[in-house]
Amino acid sequence: MRSYKNSKSAYLNNAGQSLLLKQIKVKIQTWLDQTFKNKINNNNILEIINGSKIEFTKLLLGEYNYEIAKNNITLINNTSTGLSAIAFGLEYKKRDNILLSKYEFPSNRYVWEEVSKRHGCEIVYVDTSIEEIDWTEAYLKKINKHTKIIAVSSVQYLQGSQVNLQKLSKACVENNCLLIVDAIQQIGAFSLCINKPENIDAVVAGSHKWLNGISGLGIMYCSDKLLHRLNSTLVGWRSVKEINFEKHPSPAISKKIRKLENGNPNLFGTVALYESLKMINKIGIKNISKKILHNCNRIDKIMCLFSDRIKLLAPETMRTPKLSGILTYTLKNKNGSPKKPQDLYEYLLNNNIITSIRAGGIRLSPHWYTDESEILHFEKIIINYLQKIEKTKP
Repeated sequence: MRSYKNSKSAYLNNAGQSLLLKQIKVKIQTWLDQTFKNKINNNNILEIINGSKIEFTKLLLGEYNYEIAKNNITLINNTSTGLSAIAFGLEYKKRDNILLSKYEFPSNRYVWEEVSKRHGCEIVYVDTSIEEIDWTEAYLKKINKHTKIIAVSSVQYLQGSQVNLQKLSKACVENNCLLIVDAIQQIGAFSLCINKPENIDAVVAGSHKWLNGISGLGIMYCSDKLLHRLNSTLVGWRSVKEINFEKHPSPAISKKIRKLENGNPNLFGTVALYESLKMINKIGIKNISKKILHNCNRIDKIMCLFSDRIKLLAPETMRTPKLSGILTYTLKNKNGSPKKPQDLYEYLLNNNIITSIRAGGIRLSPHWYTDESEILHFEKIIINYLQKIEKTKP
């Protein structure tokens, strides 16, 4: 299944970049070979584009919905592209405000801050804490009659904080504002639990994290309500109502999701996404979630053995978040003072353990394919590291 496996390594950075699995690599290679032989035509390309939309609809809703797949799902270059198409395609009034956490990943922060600069609307930063696991109430408290948009990550990239999309979507409907969701840290790992997709106005995600795709391609859902309000910011041959440009030389811009499609997407990224989505739906998102949580529990039990030196960046009552595969740990010196994570990060890296540094700590994010040998290797190396620093000065 995996392309690099050995018993003395551990890949624990799926919140940053997931691995390219063997079956996806093989499929990309097949398409490369067919392209080299000039055996790929537009029908082949449309098949995987439409197939990706169908499989994403199944993952998003738990069932296939032809109308949503056709009219509300599109492929994008990445998360930033999708969010920018929404942010700069809307019209604003100066009294409008946009709710945002200061801890949002730049993809979902910079774009709204730029909207504020260009249009004079207000950014309202919600009162979130890096050590809280559920930020829903913080957003709900800030909604007022001028709120136009709630821009939120369903799972927060620093340490896995979450929001309740059902509660937020209900509040948005009641207050006539838009809910824009960056789902890159959740989709492919956990269900978004969307019962009424029309109540969530956008779900945007790149495919290179939990979806096991490659960089340069993502996917996006937009509600009919949002599409009605959106203007096209990038126009091309796929943006129009009638794609037959010989029969319709000056067609109107589509009112459906196609208005956001200016041309064909990244071909090999689409191949990877299509194969990955089929694999995820075949395995079942519940089975994937169960394995991720099992791996998180295994890692956390190891780290709990060293609670005098290592602290989980989350409340003790939520040691393993329900909807997240992200665990972030901060370190302490012997005297109790904070220890910078760079030393541990490099020690792990030198022992073939891939992690990332976030929020002043080490972020660990196993996937469903993370196996016991990797976790055992991680346990051995973390014990070696703590024994090493125990012998040094604080």
